[in-house]
Amino acid sequence: MDDPGNLIYLAFLVISLIAGLVKNRNKNSRPDSHSEQPAGRPAMSVENFREILEQRKAKEQAAEERLKQMEAEAVEAKQRKIRKMPPQKRITEPAKEDIVFHHEENDLTHIDLRKAVIYSEILNPPYV
Repeated sequence: MDDPGNLIYLAFLVISLIAGLVKNRNKNSRPDSHSEQPAGRPAMSVENFREILEQRKAKEQAAEERLKQMEAEAVEAKQRKIRKMPPQKRITEPAKEDIVFHHEENDLTHIDLRKAVIYSEILNPPYV
């Protein structure tokens, strides 16, 4: 028992036991904290519960009415926006002069296979 480490350990152990006993004694001397209402909240009775339910129902009804009003306003705004839009231009078929045919690009006889393989390898590298 001459080692100071053992003495410190023993002193810590005795202090923690005494603190635990004091805490338990204080806990047992207090009345049940579970049966008490938290501070600031009244005891819940049937009348209080009914009042709270009525308040919630009133809030829900007010929220539903506000939602319907907002939906109606959104529909009205959409209708006003549609009325303000300019008429859309008709899409007509392009004139034959506007269409340019490139016979050389569509002709398959000018395909260089060597370039095609090189380009395909560049676009699809095997180790990426």
